[in-house]
Amino acid sequence: MHACSRRAVAFCAGIAVALSTLAGPAQTATPAPTSKKVGQSGVTSLTAPTVQPGRRPASSSKARLSGRVKFTPARQGRPVVIQRRVAGGPWKRVARKPQNHAGAVTFTGRASARRQPFVYRGVAVRRQGLPKYKARPQSAAVWAEASTSEFGGRKLGRHWADRRTTSTSRKCSKVGDRRASQVRRGTLRLRVMVNPDRRGDSCRIRQGPDKGSYRHYLNGQVSTQHVPHAFTFGTFAARVKFPRTRGKHGAFWLQPMNRRYLKGRPGKSGAEIDIAEFFGQGYPEGGFASFLYNYGIKAGTKKIGGLAPSATRMLPRGDAWWKSYHVVSLEWTKRAYIFRVDGRQHWRTRRGVSRIDEYLILSLLSSDWELRQAKKLGINPEGTMHVDWARVWQK
Repeated sequence: MHACSRRAVAFCAGIAVALSTLAGPAQTATPAPTSKKVGQSGVTSLTAPTVQPGRRPASSSKARLSGRVKFTPARQGRPVVIQRRVAGGPWKRVARKPQNHAGAVTFTGRASARRQPFVYRGVAVRRQGLPKYKARPQSAAVWAEASTSEFGGRKLGRHWADRRTTSTSRKCSKVGDRRASQVRRGTLRLRVMVNPDRRGDSCRIRQGPDKGSYRHYLNGQVSTQHVPHAFTFGTFAARVKFPRTRGKHGAFWLQPMNRRYLKGRPGKSGAEIDIAEFFGQGYPEGGFASFLYNYGIKAGTKKIGGLAPSATRMLPRGDAWWKSYHVVSLEWTKRAYIFRVDGRQHWRTRRGVSRIDEYLILSLLSSDWELRQAKKLGINPEGTMHVDWARVWQK
């Protein structure tokens, strides 16, 4: 706008007054709102010592725990220092990692030193005006050892015995024969082998999808059922190396001591909990599975879960279920099952949670349908599953 000339000063002034009257009272500028600096709260949680991948047998006392520190609200990228100490000792830094998109940091570490359990916590460092925050710590002593089997010597320990079972799906396999389970060089070896008592005989299945002629086999299977040695809730783990070829499946699983079919009452009915099964190289989706059958679901016995390709993807590049030992585990609580491989969760479910005592089973089974597949593929179904150790912890 051009400035008013001297002769038009009065006129311009009048126009200005008129415009200000029409516009109403003078408005003051409102400052832009400032973002509130929100602090974080955090909690540390630890698994039992279930991290121990490796090519050779090793003592279960050398296994490491898996830890997780979860901060709320999440601040992705904010650094967190992982610290640990023994009771009464100073905090020592063991790692530094950024929070992920969920505000969590994961780590692995030793459970104890000289039989003194470690306490872990995460500390979110000072950043962008946010103060340092120390997450609530947790002690590794939250998990108490309830049972350990190292499978040393030359025979099964006192908690274990051969488990003989029969099934219409295994007409050609004798399950639980002592000759198919051996303890050698610090490992339990479960075998599928030709039955030496029937080496010259044929097993003939005359009808159904598995119709055909096969050899007779022995299957290794052991359990803690006969002791009895059973638990309700806890972490159940086994360090296992599965056989490579098809024609059988290795498994670590639980069964209820007193199985009942109480429809609508899954807690009191119990469940078969298949912590890990492996069906061999070339089986669809990696061949590894975790699932359960609960006997109290209203629709009747119902399978939950199945093949778990996410578990196979957790293996390091170049590794395989038959190349190395891996710890497969289940954390069983009052509300959920959490399935892990070497401390990393691959599946969780709240469905069909058992609330009764269950015993442990380790097996290598050749079902008739697997023998049929092996014959079709030209594969020898014999093989060995190695179990380094099995452990149970409870809170």
